[in-house]
Amino acid sequence: MAGVTTTVPNLADVIAKVMHREEALEIVFTDHTRVACDGPGGALGHPRTFYSLGDHGYAECGYCDRVFVYDPSRAGQQLEGAAALALAAAKAS
Repeated sequence: MAGVTTTVPNLADVIAKVMHREEALEIVFTDHTRVACDGPGGALGHPRTFYSLGDHGYAECGYCDRVFVYDPSRAGQQLEGAAALALAAAKAS
């Protein structure tokens, strides 16, 4: 992806764009600009799909709504529901 610069997005903005229901919100932080998702639950998940985080720094899975956010300082962390909302609120203040 020559010429594309990925920056760490504002988490509150990402959540505002993608959240359907608080209890269904799942954020996965990554230090990669390309990610793969095969859903939760192992064999009970969904077909593996690949996403590019591009210059906006996040991607939402079209099957399970999991959201991948580019943030190398939090890579490997996963937050759900209220915990994701609390982090976004803390970063905003």
